[in-house]
Amino acid sequence: MINYFFSSIVLIAGINFVRITLVVLASLYYKENIKRNIELKPKFLVLESLVLALLITFSFWLIDTYLDSSYTILLFSLFLISLIPSYDFIISPIKYIFSKKEYSKNQELEGIIKEKGFDYNVIIIKGNIVNAYATGVLPFSKTILIGENLKNKMTEEGLLSIIYHEVGHLKLNHLAKLYFVNTFLSLASLIAFFLRQYYLKGVESSIYEPLTIFVLGVIIGLFFWYIPGKIQYKLEFEADSFASKIVGVKKFEKALLELDAISDGDVAKGGITHPSLLKRIENIKK
Repeated sequence: MINYFFSSIVLIAGINFVRITLVVLASLYYKENIKRNIELKPKFLVLESLVLALLITFSFWLIDTYLDSSYTILLFSLFLISLIPSYDFIISPIKYIFSKKEYSKNQELEGIIKEKGFDYNVIIIKGNIVNAYATGVLPFSKTILIGENLKNKMTEEGLLSIIYHEVGHLKLNHLAKLYFVNTFLSLASLIAFFLRQYYLKGVESSIYEPLTIFVLGVIIGLFFWYIPGKIQYKLEFEADSFASKIVGVKKFEKALLELDAISDGDVAKGGITHPSLLKRIENIKK
């Protein structure tokens, strides 16, 4: 059991290495504050890593102790790995609909977009959040989340422009596409794990074992952080084009500039998952 736990810690270390490295590189490229972009509190990072390590350790132990058939091991592994994207894209969005303590429905905004033919939940996130998100893959869970601070600071015209950007994500099934991409990458991670097990049997219980596990973690980190990020980058352009066709290019450009001012220049800088403000404006003017 101790060996399983040690291997799990090394694997997670590899994943976090990629996660932090990508943020650092992006921050250096865009000349941003690295510490602010990482947004990882040490205590939370340690706690998150320990919880994941315990779950992986239990899974390893369960497979090794009770699952003696290769077919059963494969099915169990597929089920386990599919839980990651399923939670983020299917299970988690449901909480926004039913949790009234931190989230509240806005029927006025729902009515405005419904007049345009878009029947989605619009929910305000209570607190100091200056952003908007689209979430949900299942029809009833498709939701637009708006930070309370964003709603209070933006003009009505600007806010609706940003909402239609999020409507674009939902209407064009971007969340479903990202869900399937993440599910496929989860499968690819599982294949990488079994390939390591098959071809590197000789390094088990040797000084090279932690190194191969760490490299595996790096590969999985690239699967889960870099590739989906680049795909989302492209989807942001599509959502911008969708919104600009509804409200008009001039109004949407104005909304982006307004959002940039409210967010202290975050829109202008862009990042791994979002194009810079300049590129987004160039895109909608094409």
